[in-house]
Amino acid sequence: MDRSFSQGYADRRSERSNAGFALGPAAEKGAVIVSGLLAGTPFYVIGTFLLVTFLVDAQNLHRHVLREELVISSIFLVVGIAFSIAQAARVRRHSRRREHTTEAM
Repeated sequence: MDRSFSQGYADRRSERSNAGFALGPAAEKGAVIVSGLLAGTPFYVIGTFLLVTFLVDAQNLHRHVLREELVISSIFLVVGIAFSIAQAARVRRHSRRREHTTEAM
């Protein structure tokens, strides 16, 4: 087997696996929005769960929602949004870099 062919195949394979591990399958396809939403999902779920739990407890106990409870759930939602924006920016930068590399070849 030709050494240059096998080396090129190995380079492409390692490049693909590194990108997949670092950015995820949606990022490999250049899906900026989907990748961003998926990155923040755990924080969205936790924040929403806490908010709903606090609201249900407040309704059952006939009291107002405490400020601390809203702050805790808001922190999770804000962190999720921050992760989503950061991941979307990372995917966009990665896809632009890949476009420039393919154009150069």
